Formats: sequence, C-alpha cells, structure tokens
Amino acid sequence: MASNLMQTLDYEVYRCPTTSAMPNLIADERVPASVAQVMRGRLEGDLLLSRYHNTGDAVIYYPDGSAKLVWDSRDLRGLCEESLLSNGALVLSDRRTRRAIDGPILTREEMAAYTCYHQSKSAVLESPVWRWLAREDLDLLYAYANVIFSRVKERYDLDEAMAVFAGDYPQSHVPVLRSWRLGYIGDFGGRSEAFGYHRLDKDDGDYLVGVRQPKERF
Repeated sequence: MASNLMQTLDYEVYRCPTTSAMPNLIADERVPASVAQVMRGRLEGDLLLSRYHNTGDAVIYYPDGSAKLVWDSRDLRGLCEESLLSNGALVLSDRRTRRAIDGPILTREEMAAYTCYHQSKSAVLESPVWRWLAREDLDLLYAYANVIFSRVKERYDLDEAMAVFAGDYPQSHVPVLRSWRLGYIGDFGGRSEAFGYHRLDKDDGDYLVGVRQPKERF
C-alpha cells in the first residue's frame, strides 16, 4: 500500500478516561485517531512519544475465545459515561457484531500466536497485528519501527520492543469491545507496546487522540 506519511492532520488530545473524553472529542467535531494516525503524529512531532495514546481502533473479544479487529469503531465513537461496561470493556450484542461490524476474526490460537512480548524489529515488520494496526502501510510501519528501536537501543540498550498485548476474554455470554492503546517510551520500561486490554473507564494518565482533516483549498 502506498504510504500516507505526508498527510497532514489536526491533532488534539483529551485526558482519559475514554468514557468522559469521547463525548468532548465528538462535540469538537473530531473523530478518534487510528493507531496508524497516532504513529504518524509521533513521527511528525505532533504527538509525544512519552505518553500513552488511546485510539478509535478496537478489538472485540468473544466468549468462544475468538476476536475481531475493527478499524474506526463506531461503537467507540458512541461511548459515554452511561455506556454499559463489563470490567472496563463495552458490552455488545453478539449477533450485531458478528454480522454488522467489519473486520478480520482471529481464533484463540491465532490471537495467541500473533500477540507476544517484546520482539525484534524484523518480527514487528512481519507481524500481522502490527501491519493491521498500521493500515497495511508498510512505509509507515518501517519508519515508526526505526524510530522506536533506535530510541529503545539508546535508552535501554535493548534490541526488542513493540510488544502486542491482548485482553481477557469475557466471562459473560456476550462479546465486549476494547480500544487499542499505543504505549510510550520513557520511565518504567515503556517500549511503544500495542495494548488491547485498555479499560475505557479508567484514567491511567493516558490521552485519547482526536483528529480533524484540514479542509481542501480550491
């Protein structure tokens, strides 16, 4: 896929929890950023590498152990403090999510294979989950990984980073949805992990990122 590295976006960050930040973001006529847009914003200096950033991309966990990866989740955009949550995840209807929400479904075994602790740069570039998070923009993923691994080597003298962590499967008989959060580089060993277990109702010192595309000039 052709790179969109030069695309210009107007970023704004909103202090979490996401349940209270999302209505403010929508009221400002923005949409939650994708993981790829956050990666791009960090590369261009619009977003800090030293912060956790929450996004509008999501993962749905089903009781049978499967999971669905969702770009630009409409359910997340409708989130508010009154939304029905279970252990910090949005409760969904199984029938609607299976049929009406687009995205690849991964089995429990595939999720276990694709989610892992910190890995080499070459493994990150081949990771199906990281490629999905980067919207299959391999130029973006390569540029982002180069920066992250360089910073990790400089700060920690380590050659592995960018782990992918999945969340817990629901204990009830209905699926639940969580947003993808992109980790930071800084104190306490952060190495830009992708977290699929973020609580939507908790303030962990992270920020929900909103974007607005500038209007074209004619």
